[in-house]
Amino acid sequence: MNDMLPQTKVLHLMLCNQKVYLLFRKRRFDCLNCHKVFVEYPSFLSRYQRQTQYAKYHALERLSDTSFKATTKHLGISYGSLTSLLKKVFTLKNINWSSQQVKGTIRLGIDEHHFGRNNKYLVTIANLLTGKPIHILPNDKQITLIYFLRSLPQAIKDTITEVAIDMKQSFLGAVLKELPKANVVIDHFHIIQDANRRVNEARKIEDDVEERIKNNGPKRIPWKLLTKNKEDLKGGQQELVNYYLKQFPGLSIFYGCKERLREMYQQPTGERAEKILTDLIILMKNSEYSELYLWANTLRRYQPYILNYFDNHTTNAVTEGLHRKFKLIQRTAYGFRNPEVYARRIMLACLPLTLLKFLPQHLT
Repeated sequence: MNDMLPQTKVLHLMLCNQKVYLLFRKRRFDCLNCHKVFVEYPSFLSRYQRQTQYAKYHALERLSDTSFKATTKHLGISYGSLTSLLKKVFTLKNINWSSQQVKGTIRLGIDEHHFGRNNKYLVTIANLLTGKPIHILPNDKQITLIYFLRSLPQAIKDTITEVAIDMKQSFLGAVLKELPKANVVIDHFHIIQDANRRVNEARKIEDDVEERIKNNGPKRIPWKLLTKNKEDLKGGQQELVNYYLKQFPGLSIFYGCKERLREMYQQPTGERAEKILTDLIILMKNSEYSELYLWANTLRRYQPYILNYFDNHTTNAVTEGLHRKFKLIQRTAYGFRNPEVYARRIMLACLPLTLLKFLPQHLT
């Protein structure tokens, strides 16, 4: 009777670059009461699947450092099956929080990065202590971040001691609402980046005015010198900067505010940094330039979270480093169109499979 049953062939694993298949026959049973036929499904195989759980696990290992096309060609598993497998593995409930904690604490880094050609932004949730991503949100909306933070177990929320973010009000509001016990830190890189942007805007205004008056060709003030750290200026660059600052007093004020912010971050204590920042805000508010007044309001609004940096000198450098790795993965895969697939492919490349809360027998 069993010899007459159809034979099933499923992919099991790769051995010395050769595919190993399992050949077996599913047993059928007749119910004496209802007269229905039942088919036996083995524990290592999902219904209607042509790969065992171990084959799927090997596919994830293969996909972690190669493209979808190469994995499909090597294993014969379709793109749709691979994406379905990624969606099943990388979910919120599969986050292994025990591997995320360092001495019972977690420090989060939240930052956005660009995706695709339509100016779409995704949000990276990273662990600043382990240097690994925790999750990637499909958009930068505040409600999406709130939903993620709200879905965390309360025991995990209690272990999150610090959260580093950029100067985005939606991020700040979400963290303050869902993680009231955490210490929020505005990343100092974004503060200086914002200062350099404002200095560059002042330079553009001065350039445009001079060009209209003299009508003598292209822009003359080099923006790279003005945004470069003062101690990194070499040769005659410092004399050139001093010349431009002397020629344009308005630009000199913006440049001085930027350097004052950098000086604040070099202070050994938070008390001294607070005094420098407070004096700077007062000076900027008393200026005749409306742009400086608006800049002072921004610094005043974020002042407590800027000064929180001096508690543990927490930065978002880990998250920025992950974003550089994400760009390399995009090049390897020749780009992504689906943000959901992209996010899970990134997680697969950055997280060892051993840190995930599943085993091959759970990939059903």
